[in-house]
Formats: sequence, structure tokens, C-alpha cells
Amino acid sequence: PAGVTLHGHNQRNTIIEPASSQSTTDIFLLNGETALTNFTIRNFYYDDLNDIGYAFRFASGGKVTSRSPYIQNITVRTTGSTITASDPLGFNSGDAGKGILVDGAVLASDTREASMLFHAITLITPGVDAVTMTNGVRVEWLNSFTYFANRGIYATNGTGRTDDNSVVRYGAEMRSIGSANIYGNQGVVADGADVLIYLVMHNFSYIGTGLDSSNDSTLVIQEN
Repeated sequence: PAGVTLHGHNQRNTIIEPASSQSTTDIFLLNGETALTNFTIRNFYYDDLNDIGYAFRFASGGKVTSRSPYIQNITVRTTGSTITASDPLGFNSGDAGKGILVDGAVLASDTREASMLFHAITLITPGVDAVTMTNGVRVEWLNSFTYFANRGIYATNGTGRTDDNSVVRYGAEMRSIGSANIYGNQGVVADGADVLIYLVMHNFSYIGTGLDSSNDSTLVIQEN
């Protein structure tokens, strides 16, 4: 609910995970004025058919009134459902839990600013998108990292959302400072005329290597 803070005792030893019988699920549905800090989220999966299985997303009908959700010092660590000796993270399964969906279209129509702020976040989401942004949103991405993602950061125009001034807003704006995409298929994908991403001191490490973590620079795909 709006205004609630959830503070873990210790980032590495405070663990949040769903019951095994309900492992295909979203973990946190966020409203405005919320804050989450100091824990690890793990052992959940993504359902492509129903688009369910994110660590963080806006609550349907939620509202950001004065401050955006603030997420700090959190690790999201997932694997795909099929793990083999050659694919110990389940990279090729395509159903590992995803990291973040920032979709402005699900918010109440009187929300002026559809935004989230992340600080010191690590997303280990093998073979799936780590951060997705669409429909007139803004994201602050500070000292945060993605590993083994299909797309580390993905922004697209979407179908648009109407704000409290009856203005239709598309796309996404992100300001990334001191962050990185590591391993995986693609680093940052900006798709749409209303997408704007600032990459300040942003690092791309071994992008295009997929699930390989040998740090072999010959496997890098520069176009990605």
C-alpha cells in the first residue's frame, strides 16, 4: 500500500521467495510513497502467456502522489526451470523470473508522474529481460547492475497512458548513473521515438556472450 516501507535486516540473509506451489507470480506490486530495502528475492518464474513473474511492477490502479517507489540495496536472483550441466542458470528456458516492469498504463489516470527510483540493485535474470519500461514512465537507475539478461534494459513506446492533464504519454525516460550490463544477449535496447535514455558512466561487460561467463572478449557482440 501507499506509504509503506519494507526494510530487511540484511541484504544477503533476508530472503523473500514465494511458496513452491505458487512460484510463477509477481513479488511486489508498488504504489507511490513506498520503499523497499535490504533483502534478496529469489525462486520465482515468469509466465509469458499471462505476463506474470516480475520482482517489481506498479499495482494496477495504483497512484504516485508525491514520491515514486524507492527500491534500494536489493538483489533479484532467478534461474530458468530447466537446468543442465551446460546451462546451470536455465538461461535457455526463457522462464526465469524477470526483474522490473515499469508500465505507466496500469496506474490511475490522475497520476501525474509514473516513476520509480532504484539504487544499488542487482538483477540476475538469465535469458529474460531485466528492466522493461513503457507507456510514459521515468526511471532513475543508480549504481545498479544486470547479469545474464536477454535485454538488460529495454524501453519501448507502448500504447500510451493519459495523465491528469489529459496528455497522452508514451515511451520512457531513464537516467542511468554508474551502472552496468554484464553478460547476456543485449545491453540497452531503446525502441520508439519517445524513448530517452541517459547513460552516465555506464559500462557494458561481455554483452552478446549469453550465458557464458568466461570473460572471453572474442565472444562479445559489439552491435549488442
